[in-house]
Amino acid sequence: MELADAKRPVSKKWQPGIGPHDERDVIRLVMDEMVAFNPAAYTGYITEEKYPESSSRCDLCLGEAPDFDRAIEAKALRMLGDRGVVPGRDDVSKILSPFEVQSSALTDCTKLAGSTLGRRKAILIYAYDFPDYPMMNVIEAFELLANLRTQMGKRNVAPFSGLIHPVHKEGAVFAWELLE
Repeated sequence: MELADAKRPVSKKWQPGIGPHDERDVIRLVMDEMVAFNPAAYTGYITEEKYPESSSRCDLCLGEAPDFDRAIEAKALRMLGDRGVVPGRDDVSKILSPFEVQSSALTDCTKLAGSTLGRRKAILIYAYDFPDYPMMNVIEAFELLANLRTQMGKRNVAPFSGLIHPVHKEGAVFAWELLE
């Protein structure tokens, strides 16, 4: 996240920095940095790969098609918008909604666990932290609910800080492997 952000990416009308980019762009920007860092491990990643069982698409697959080593669903938790005010969207529902139509991190767990896509599967949430909206409140709620639907592995956390965007400055990437 920090390396991608340091290149001062600009998206649409937003201020420079990775913070306001949509999920697809963040995945691409970060994966490009991962490929540059370790080409043997990450070259050839695929985004938006179609699930064999449905018309929906998986955010990120690693390895070679059709037997990808990993299938990863990613979501952003960004409680404040580009200018520091609460945006019109509800990012909590993007993580916790139980409704398939909203395609939340919670429903992604069930979709991914039931799929043949990827030998290993994971859920990833990159979250920005704010004093009035601590990310851990939503992350802990997600873990409780997700473990009712699937068997989650341990929480993996990679904090990030020092980002250039004036609002989206720090947070963490959280990931959980879905266990069989």
